[in-house]
Amino acid sequence: MNQKFTQLSLFSETETETFSETITEILKRKETALAINISGGKDSQAMLRYLSKRAKTENWQCHIFVIHADLGRIEWPQTSEFVEKLASESNLPLVVVRRCQGDMIDRWEARYETLNSQGNSKPFWSSAHARYCTSDLKIQPINKYLRQFKLVVSAMGIRADESRNRANKPNLSVRKNITTTKLIELSPDEAWERWKANPSGRLAFDWLPIHDWDIEQVWNQCGTSVEDWQRRRQLTDSEAVDGWPCHPAYVLGHGNERLSCSFCVLASVNDLSNAIAYNPDTYAHLVALEQQSGWSFQHNRSLQSLSTLS
Repeated sequence: MNQKFTQLSLFSETETETFSETITEILKRKETALAINISGGKDSQAMLRYLSKRAKTENWQCHIFVIHADLGRIEWPQTSEFVEKLASESNLPLVVVRRCQGDMIDRWEARYETLNSQGNSKPFWSSAHARYCTSDLKIQPINKYLRQFKLVVSAMGIRADESRNRANKPNLSVRKNITTTKLIELSPDEAWERWKANPSGRLAFDWLPIHDWDIEQVWNQCGTSVEDWQRRRQLTDSEAVDGWPCHPAYVLGHGNERLSCSFCVLASVNDLSNAIAYNPDTYAHLVALEQQSGWSFQHNRSLQSLSTLS
């Protein structure tokens, strides 16, 4: 079934976004739980600011909260406080979830020990093809929390510009792993119509409200610009963070290009070398794990090889 769309005017021409009739109707219902996922990065920050303003302007009746999956020692040390600040500025409650069995580093170590004990020679680090870091540390803890609601919308700051895989994602989809079985193979519109007629079981959606935004729209929504970000990356740390509205990692040192874990298996050399300078204890721990296991952090690049670039 093709999705039906309605145009909603808001704020300025650059901030006007077309929402489907389905999501618009869902957000106006009191039984809906809208979970706004934030990592501390610019995309989720922009989405949070955008949705919190829109909720007030359009008088959404749903229960809205911010949710953050804390990955433990692999996070930038400023992330926890920054996420709290974003939620407070939006006047929304913050829910922080964690993996019960330990943080991201614990998960890597456990996987290494398991594979090693089995005599398995494949690498234990997560990767583009083995994204258990996302599933185990983010999706599962978040799902555990969301299961308390019968009607859920999980909003994520995923943008098409970031990768071909993300460009192919639909703006609205059924979140299958927590939706009742009878609805998981239906389109979002069909699932919604079916659930409205008989609201038994749980219906959950993944929603990408800024999927079509470009990088300038993101920085502008955060209260800055591409030019300001680039300029601050050339300043001293104290000058760079003065008045900077986003996560400090974007402007500390030579500035991150993206913000996720301090050491991400998919990160650029720029971001990894920047992390080394500001997260020395985590860096030393991961290098020791590289040396112990014989496996480099990335497929063709070890963290130890980047020590001279920080």
